[in-house]
Amino acid sequence: MSLRILAAGGADRSRWHEVLERFPAHLRDLHYLPEYGLIYRDCYGHEPRLAVYEEAGITALRAFLRRPLGSLPFLAET
Repeated sequence: MSLRILAAGGADRSRWHEVLERFPAHLRDLHYLPEYGLIYRDCYGHEPRLAVYEEAGITALRAFLRRPLGSLPFLAET
């Protein structure tokens, strides 16, 4: 069992692509590319990440943005 969190830049960027390439083409989605996540970083300052969970030959992915929770309206200080 393994859980890795990859960044969209540096050495992680090539690892991110390697993980995606393991999936058949029809299961790859534009939204999972590190380049797509970097658009959000450049526009909004949120850092793209990819969570990769692997166990018994099964891989699960989740792309997400790391951002401060205090910027959410329902958590902002009043």
